[in-house]
Amino acid sequence: MKKQKIVQLIDIVMYFNVIVFIGSGIIAINQNNNYYLFFICVGILNIIFIALTMRLRINYNKSILKKIENEIITEASMSKESKEAFTNAKQEFLESRIEAEIMAKMPNSKVIRNAYVPRTDGKTSEIDLIVINMQGIFIIEAKNITGQIKGNWKDDKSLKVLHPGGKEYSIVNPIEQNTQHFYSLRNYLGLKSEYFRSIIVFGDLSYIENIYKTPYHAEVCQLDGLINSMNRIANRYGTTLEAHNIDNIFNNLLKFVEFSKEKKEQHIKNISQ
Repeated sequence: MKKQKIVQLIDIVMYFNVIVFIGSGIIAINQNNNYYLFFICVGILNIIFIALTMRLRINYNKSILKKIENEIITEASMSKESKEAFTNAKQEFLESRIEAEIMAKMPNSKVIRNAYVPRTDGKTSEIDLIVINMQGIFIIEAKNITGQIKGNWKDDKSLKVLHPGGKEYSIVNPIEQNTQHFYSLRNYLGLKSEYFRSIIVFGDLSYIENIYKTPYHAEVCQLDGLINSMNRIANRYGTTLEAHNIDNIFNNLLKFVEFSKEKKEQHIKNISQ
């Protein structure tokens, strides 16, 4: 969930309306003009509108934190095995939602999930989703994290996750993580960098402090902003893929989707070394 700014651009317009209408009402009173009541009433309605929308934004932000807090309490009461299963289920659910959103809005796309792409050092990169369409090759990292995400997307190697109760821990900057996936995929396919797009998608209970100041080569979003982010980063580069290239890349990568518990465990072992 993205934090709502308490004061937004529309409020400046409304403040201007208040000044105009209240000012016009005062002038009308001085001129004994019978329209003064209309101007003043409209001005007051604008003030009420501003107050109500600000209150809604404050309540919205509070509700996000409350949902996060409730989920943290629920997770804390689980056993280690249940917590691991719950975390995996949340991750799979987010990835499924991302795939469904893409296929609904970009039906000509080819989607690959959980591909273990080989790296030059003999290890593998586990990529959550690879989306291939005429706009390019999108490398999507899904993060279904419960908590407030804080940090500098451009410069920090790690970000902070802050729970409402005050508990804090660090995670690898997902942009840094996805950049490694980018190198693995680019080196394997042998294509130019401008065909690849890095997208980080957070779940509903990720409370993101700043979603805008990201590097040029990456986008950070939540599910409702995914398609806009994909279009935005694709327009940044302007390169496109032909239909036969899309099919070739898709078929070439399918062999890396063969999932097994042993492959997953080996991947985890490799990245922990």
